[in-house]
Amino acid sequence: MNILEDSKEIIGDMLINKKTYDKALSSFLVTNIRNNKELDEIHKAYVTFFNHYFYYEFLTKELLSKLTPNLIAFMGVAFMGVRFFKISIDESEDFLKNALKNNKEDYSKDIEKALNDYMIGKDYEFKSFLVGSISHLSVFFNLPSWFISMVIGQQNKDIGKTVFESFKTNYSNLYIENNLANHDDIDKNELNVFVPYGTFFKTKNKESELIKNHTFINSELLYGKVFENKLNANNKYVTLYQGCKSNFYFNFLNEYLFKNNVINIAMKTFEDNPDVINEVILKKKNDLFVCESTVGELIARLSYKQDILFYMPKSTDMQRFFYCPEYRVNFDQKSIDELIVTQEKGIKEVSNYVADNGKLIYVAETIDKKETTNIVHSFLENNQDYILEKEEMFLPTKNIKSFGYYAILKRHNHA
Repeated sequence: MNILEDSKEIIGDMLINKKTYDKALSSFLVTNIRNNKELDEIHKAYVTFFNHYFYYEFLTKELLSKLTPNLIAFMGVAFMGVRFFKISIDESEDFLKNALKNNKEDYSKDIEKALNDYMIGKDYEFKSFLVGSISHLSVFFNLPSWFISMVIGQQNKDIGKTVFESFKTNYSNLYIENNLANHDDIDKNELNVFVPYGTFFKTKNKESELIKNHTFINSELLYGKVFENKLNANNKYVTLYQGCKSNFYFNFLNEYLFKNNVINIAMKTFEDNPDVINEVILKKKNDLFVCESTVGELIARLSYKQDILFYMPKSTDMQRFFYCPEYRVNFDQKSIDELIVTQEKGIKEVSNYVADNGKLIYVAETIDKKETTNIVHSFLENNQDYILEKEEMFLPTKNIKSFGYYAILKRHNHA
């Protein structure tokens, strides 16, 4: 196994073709058979690289004449190899020299010195940014510059630093139950060290194989706060439209199932939420209807206007920043702009399905005001038959890694 070449192939596929890790690894394994030990090394390389991505990006920008995803992958893998995998300096130099030559770049003395320094744990001292600048914070917290700018611009620098710090802290003693994938492949003795903790498993065994390379976060604060508002409905019509990957529908069912409600769950795609098939559809109850649907198609699914309608559109899903390293890199400002258009259109469309005196609840797992308060308040300005009853935004802290936004809108009687 050549950790430099193998890692570069997978990581390069992710950066250039915007693939997820699973898809890039699957493509790699089609032509490269690896045993479990080698796959563990590949996974470690993936996590290590993306946990230092913005350092490698800026390093490449300073030491080379051009900046491309391909060159970031080469530079990052070489530097990662000498520090974290103890690959010899000669092997890393040869790998990097060949890669740069093929990309018409020179291997300079500055690169050689930076590589040697990095091998002994010394980071390269960037010359082109000020301490405390957007670029510096991006490298220090390993977060994209657009995210740094957005949080500081919408909050302030002190609050921003608290938010950024939350991403650096390993919170791996808590595991969302649904993310303990492939239970059958886990040693039963190891699984036994985990104890139920709400929708989590908790363990004090920090050396567990289950927690070495994973960090998960708690969505329950946001979900719990939504349902603290006594959004009860007996003998009423209640619908959830969920356009994203989220466990929110479990909380929705816990709140409304078996309470004489007629319940609908509509999702843009079951592929984002595969547990719907096993946990909901196969255990289908009377007065519970589950379907794939766009927002526009929803009206054909509903027999009556709804007393309570939850709208959870696809958002920046910043929860994924904690446990999906490549998501920070591949998700960008252009992606946000495209989402906002969908969110604005969606809340307008679903509002037509709410009954007089009914409630529309907007939920988003993001802290971006452009996707939350701005959308809701713009909607209210243009829809006088709705009033805002309540809205809350949650920002993550070092110890509480939960954030998101919800707004409760009530519909007046209208002509």
